Amino acid sequence: MASASPARIYVDSSVLVAAFATDDERRPKVSAWLPVVLDRLATSSLSEVEVIRALARRATPPSLLADADELLDQIWLLDVTTDIREAAIAVRPTILRSLDALHVATAVQAGAEDFATFDQRQGVAAEEMGLRLVSPALR
Repeated sequence: MASASPARIYVDSSVLVAAFATDDERRPKVSAWLPVVLDRLATSSLSEVEVIRALARRATPPSLLADADELLDQIWLLDVTTDIREAAIAVRPTILRSLDALHVATAVQAGAEDFATFDQRQGVAAEEMGLRLVSPALR
C-alpha cells in the first residue's frame, strides 16, 4: 500500500529572502530547513521577482543571488491566475497588503496545508483561510 504524499508547504517570499540575506539572523535556520522540505515547497511566481529584488536591494553578493535563483528553479512556482486574483480580493483582514493576499490565495488554490511566512499579518490571514503556520526559524 502506497503512503500518502507529504503535505504541500507554501513558502512566502519573506522566508526565501531570509535564507539568503546575509544581514538576517534567521538565515542559518532557514537555510538548514529549506533543503529538508524542498520537495514539498510551492510559492507564487511573484516570489521570483520579490526575492531577487529584495536581495539585490540588500547588496547581496552575486553568488548568493545565483543560489537564490537556483532554489527558485527547484520550487513549484504557481502562476497568478484569474481565480487566484479573485480569491485574493476576499482574503481578510483588509489591512493585508495586496501581494500578501495574493500569496495566501495562491496557497489555498494550490491545496497547501502549511504556510511559511515571517509576516505576522499574513500569518493571521493564512490561518483564517485554514492554513497551518510553520516557522522555519524555530527549528
